[in-house]
Amino acid sequence: MITQNDIADLKKWFVEYVESFRSNNKGIQRNYDLKLLHTSNVCKNIIEIGKELELNKSDLNISEIIALFHDLGRFEQYFKYNTFADAKSENHSILAVKIINKNSLLEKFEGSTREIILKSILNHNKINIDHEKDKRVLLFSKMIRDADKLDIFRIVTEYYNNKKNEKNEAIELELEDNDNYSKEIYDTVINQNVARYEDLKLSHDFKLLQLSWIYDINFFYSFKVIKEKDYLTSIYNVLPKNEQIPYLYNKLVIYLNEKFDLLKKN
Repeated sequence: MITQNDIADLKKWFVEYVESFRSNNKGIQRNYDLKLLHTSNVCKNIIEIGKELELNKSDLNISEIIALFHDLGRFEQYFKYNTFADAKSENHSILAVKIINKNSLLEKFEGSTREIILKSILNHNKINIDHEKDKRVLLFSKMIRDADKLDIFRIVTEYYNNKKNEKNEAIELELEDNDNYSKEIYDTVINQNVARYEDLKLSHDFKLLQLSWIYDINFFYSFKVIKEKDYLTSIYNVLPKNEQIPYLYNKLVIYLNEKFDLLKKN
C-alpha cells in the first residue's frame, strides 16, 4: 500500500530531479517552470477527479504518483532537443517510464501497482486507449488524460488571452503561424474525432486539436471545469472567423452541454 510518506519521498526526488535542469537562460527556465507548475496542477486535478469518483485513499495515492510522473520525460526532452514536440524528438511518456525504471522509483510497490502507474503514464498521450483491457489501468488512464487536458486548457487559454505575452514556440510547438488551418484537421474535428499531433502543420491546427479534446473527456468534474472556465470560447476567440469556425464552435458547445447534463444526472 502506498503511504503519504511514499508520496512525500517521490515528490522530494521529483523536485531535486527538476532542479538539476535549472538554467540561467530565462527563456529555457521559463519552459521548465511551465512544466513544473503543470505537474503540480495535474496532481490537483487528478485528486479532484478521484474524490468525485469516491476512490479510496490508496487509489488516490496511486493517482497522484501517475500525475507526478506523467510528464517526467519533458525535462530531459527539452534539455536534449529544445522542444516539447514529440514528433521532433521522442515520445515523452516512453521517456518518463525509462527514467522511472532507471531510478528504481517504484521498486518498493507491488507489481500490480507498478503496472497501473507505468501503463497509465504510457497511455496518457496516446490518441486512443479503447483497446486497454485492464479495467483499473483504463480507469487511471482516463483520469490522467482528463487531468492533463484540463491543465493544458489552462496553459493555452492563459497564453492566448494575454496579448502582451511574447511568443513562446514551446507552447505553440514551433508550428507555422498564419491565418489558415488545415482542412484535414478541421474535417477530423467536425466529424467528432480527436485530431492527432503528427498531423499538425499550422498554429491554428493546434487550436483545433485542443478543441477536439472535448470528445475525449471522461468525467463530470472535467466537463464542469471546462464549462466554468469557458475554455472552448477562449480558444474559439483566437481562431479565424469564417463560416466554418462558428459552426464548429456551436457544435462543440452543444456536445459539451449535453455531456455535462447527462453526467450530472448520473
